[in-house]
Amino acid sequence: MKKIIAMACTIAMSVGIATAQNSPSEQMGFGATLAIPTTEVSLSGGQFQYALSSDLHIGSGIALELADAGTSISISPYGKYLFAPMGSVRPYVMGQLAVQYNSSENFAGNTESATNATLVAAVGAEYFVTKNLGIFVSIPALILPFRSGGAVSFGILSPTLGIELFLD
Repeated sequence: MKKIIAMACTIAMSVGIATAQNSPSEQMGFGATLAIPTTEVSLSGGQFQYALSSDLHIGSGIALELADAGTSISISPYGKYLFAPMGSVRPYVMGQLAVQYNSSENFAGNTESATNATLVAAVGAEYFVTKNLGIFVSIPALILPFRSGGAVSFGILSPTLGIELFLD
């Protein structure tokens, strides 16, 4: 009897996992991303996206930070290609162009501002809890700034965590 119950639970969970991997197609959505900031750009903020197909999503992150140290506004359009499901997740690659405007006061009381653009190539995985709700984690594998003296980054030091909700 215990074996039958265990098999039934396993089948029920497997069906749930298998159906959860259908990603949205031709749907708009929104979400939020939390990222460890790099020296070049912060990828945290809200986002909106559109699923062109179940495998190709486009969108943009947007963020506004108001602090005593200064103001930061960023916009980060991206494209994301999702591969076929591997187990319970869909791996993906993403290309992103992050443009960030920073303004702050220096010691003399003068306002200094700068606009930085950075190309980000990331790899990640997304789990679709339902067809419309996805939870993702990514790692910017390459951060390439478009300014002289910018720090080019390779590796896994800036993980990103996020959630996205697609509308019917």
